[in-house]
Amino acid sequence: MNESPKRGCSKLAIITVSVLVVIACVMAVAAYREVKQRMDLLRAGNNVRCICIATKAYAGDHDGIYPDEDASKPQTANQAYRVLFRRSLISDEIVKGNESDEEGFSFGCPNSPFIPDGDIGTAPDYTDALTAGECHWALTKGLRDDSDGNAPLIFENPNGHTWPPVWNCDAANQPVHGRAWRGGYIIVGRNDGSNMPERLSATQGTHVGLQTDANGKDVFTHWQAKGDFLDVER
Repeated sequence: MNESPKRGCSKLAIITVSVLVVIACVMAVAAYREVKQRMDLLRAGNNVRCICIATKAYAGDHDGIYPDEDASKPQTANQAYRVLFRRSLISDEIVKGNESDEEGFSFGCPNSPFIPDGDIGTAPDYTDALTAGECHWALTKGLRDDSDGNAPLIFENPNGHTWPPVWNCDAANQPVHGRAWRGGYIIVGRNDGSNMPERLSATQGTHVGLQTDANGKDVFTHWQAKGDFLDVER
């Protein structure tokens, strides 16, 4: 005996509703991921802004040079930023947000393996500040406060030590060294104090550089064809 039209319609309705529920769930997850990434990018940008302010304050007291040229001769970004603690320009690795400062501040970054623990040690050396695994942000070498405002000053740790730097898009948003953001972005803080997510040349690959202009130059090589930076300690 054939199924009645009523039973056939009921099954079709159940299947249709089930498919619509699945689609709605997929869309909700995608929307959540997008909103979360935007919020994380804002937090990361605020971290860069705060580090940049302290870095420029150092330059104001040292004839325009940045901590990479400090007399202590730092060999890593961690060591260079530690100078800011010794000069009393920064007093904490982490500042939690509150009613007057909702964003807070950290030398880390969302989706990063580099997480500061808040222990900076004691004056005057602050040897526990930004030890290995506690700083996410690399620092370009050779810039001055009066250098080109668009030059890259502070940026997310890259995948390897090359110029121009490259990042791992295949590990996007994963807490690994050199990872990019989903969609092919990394954050760069410019010498004029601004920062924003910069688009990479691809969304896949383990060694992807920034998008280039008509002359084949990206943000880094446009400033200097052959440059260098202080990488983070792992």
